[in-house]
Amino acid sequence: MRILLLVILCFVSQSLFAQSPHGKILKNDCADCHATDKWIPLKLETKFDHQSTDFDLIGQHKTVPCKSCHQTLVFDKADQVCNACHFDVHNSTASFVCEKCHTPETWLVTNIRALHQNSRFPLVGIHSALPCEDCHKSFDKYQFDIIGVRCFDCHANRYYASPIHVASGFSTQCETCHNLANDWSFYHDGIFPIYSGSHNGTWKVCGDCHNSEPNYLVFTCIDCHEHSKSKMDSKHSGEVSGYVYESHACYSCHPQGSGEGD
Repeated sequence: MRILLLVILCFVSQSLFAQSPHGKILKNDCADCHATDKWIPLKLETKFDHQSTDFDLIGQHKTVPCKSCHQTLVFDKADQVCNACHFDVHNSTASFVCEKCHTPETWLVTNIRALHQNSRFPLVGIHSALPCEDCHKSFDKYQFDIIGVRCFDCHANRYYASPIHVASGFSTQCETCHNLANDWSFYHDGIFPIYSGSHNGTWKVCGDCHNSEPNYLVFTCIDCHEHSKSKMDSKHSGEVSGYVYESHACYSCHPQGSGEGD
């Protein structure tokens, strides 16, 4: 009985001491990496293939010392998330998914503008040619300040610098009136077509329709068209519900300026 107990105790002791300090995941034989005369340093040529893990060594990771990622001897505890090893120079102002912009080959990003197209503010028109720091004031620190995406968020000073905007109470949705594709040119056809359709060439100056300048929210339809109230009353009464001989009523039914309701 004593002999059997000693055998069992010896077997258990050997099992405990023979356990790998690298955890249960690593199944390699010790001799694949270690020499028989001493454990350290490791063999110059080891039989361990990192491609057999969930983290293949590509790019600059090929030359990084093992200890840079493996802080303990339990190798599978190494975190695979980039910011677990790398300091976030963007200070949480960019995505935590580093591989959206960076590659294992280099931290340098050469296609910033292309990447910006997948953001909440695609670069169109003149924005595609602007230096990053014009909008991202901390760009020199590699930080991308969280800024608004409305025109007014950056260009409020231009809105208030124009007496027309303030006096007319224009919307701060700048794209309603301005062409964003190339410049800030006023795009009247986005509100009411005067450069196309039936009104093209029928006016000379803004005051032909806007008779309360500089308040351009005020306009007239009935003063410039060659039709009388009696004629319009006869044509609309009984056919158009809520008909009123008034300019804003005209616009509500004819927003594109055509003869028929549109």
